Amino acid sequence: MSGGKYTRQILALQLADPARDAAAAAATGDTRYVGVMGVGLMVPGVPEWWKVTDPSNVRVIPNTSDVIESPQHKWLQRVARDYAERYNRALPKYPASRTPVPALRPTQ
Repeated sequence: MSGGKYTRQILALQLADPARDAAAAAATGDTRYVGVMGVGLMVPGVPEWWKVTDPSNVRVIPNTSDVIESPQHKWLQRVARDYAERYNRALPKYPASRTPVPALRPTQ
């Protein structure tokens, strides 16, 4: 992939270690999810029954959108979604900043 508007961002996401990034963020108290924009905010890797009640608890990967500008932008969407899913799965399970859907609270 040479040149292009999103080359650096794509390469940075591909070279990143989402699990290490999530652990480093959690160690500083940042347990926000990572999301991507599509037709609205998407938070890959989070169970559907788990509800993100406050969008400020989600860091959105820049340049993601449902309006695809080019093949490279489409590739960025895919790479960003993959990174976000792996990052979110690596976060501590159900930190306090998240609220489960009341009828579907995890049982222990």
